[in-house]
Amino acid sequence: SEIFGSSVSISHSTIETYVYCHFKYYCDYLLSLRDNSKISFNSRDVGNISHAVFERFLKRVKEENINLSALIEDEIKRIVDEIIEDYVNAICGAGRRSNRLKRLFDRLKDKLYIFIGSIIKEFSVSKFEPKYFELPISDRKNGVPPLKFKIGESSTLTLNGACDRVD
Repeated sequence: SEIFGSSVSISHSTIETYVYCHFKYYCDYLLSLRDNSKISFNSRDVGNISHAVFERFLKRVKEENINLSALIEDEIKRIVDEIIEDYVNAICGAGRRSNRLKRLFDRLKDKLYIFIGSIIKEFSVSKFEPKYFELPISDRKNGVPPLKFKIGESSTLTLNGACDRVD
């Protein structure tokens, strides 16, 4: 309680950092130190971009009331291309891309076409339908309540974050 006080609010990723490396947790979350090394495009970035594209794809299908199981390959590609174009423009600005970045995103697109196509096949034989995306787990109005644990006599640990997708 001397370091954290009587109430602690923590997310899933914060717990992962702590489990992975106590020292990294200490540096990142308690000292608020940041890594100033050169920014690169690594596998974690690819995962984050893929996650964002997939989420936006499903949101768009839901918002536009598109029959997911009736989507053909060309429509999937068109939607993915538009989403990635918007994503890259938001990050880099319109037209500001190196040839290397274009090649990286083209390779990523090819993988996303296959991934999203296979997910659509899975959805077509199931009754699951995405209902929420990035559903907040917090005390905020539009989310679900976080888990709260009593620690000792006067401390509380609150587990919050977001659920990627709820079917």
